Amino acid sequence: MEPGKHLAKSLDVTRNTVGESLSALYNPAQLDVLARASVIAGATLKKDRATTNEERPEAPNGSGA
Repeated sequence: MEPGKHLAKSLDVTRNTVGESLSALYNPAQLDVLARASVIAGATLKKDRATTNEERPEAPNGSGA
């Protein structure tokens, strides 16, 4: 799903709004934990996707899908 298709304003405005909201809701230590968790989750997802692609059998037509 592409979130950009559902935004009322530009992607930059939306990012700024979310950033301001998070800053208002969480203290710096909590934001640090969220940032670290995001990095770990992103690395795990990337690793899982790579593993899944390696294990996926080749399609009969050679497309890999």
